[in-house]
Amino acid sequence: MEILKGLFKGLTVSTLISVVGILIGAFIILKMNLDDSSLKMIVCITYFVAAFFGGIVMASAGKNRKFLWGMTCGVLYFLIILILSLIVPEKEVADKLSVFTCFTICTVSGCLGGMICR
Repeated sequence: MEILKGLFKGLTVSTLISVVGILIGAFIILKMNLDDSSLKMIVCITYFVAAFFGGIVMASAGKNRKFLWGMTCGVLYFLIILILSLIVPEKEVADKLSVFTCFTICTVSGCLGGMICR
């Protein structure tokens, strides 16, 4: 039961960090008139930070193998992003490379968060 609470807390932290990070990124892009490549970089950084801290929170609920709990949080966070991106209609479909990049960023950063958790 404790793991489920940790999972919920980790995913909540990840989602909140994502919302705040993307809002800050949108504000920066609006004020500085940056191009689309800057937006992609801000989104990648936001995904990394969100999955990292979600992995820390999730791993703190686990007794052992905390890196696996952090990685689990990263994978579930990616699945949430993927499902939301499939629900929201877009003009262009993301290519396979960007989906793989997002998966890698979320999984590795969640795992790193779990590794540094004590």
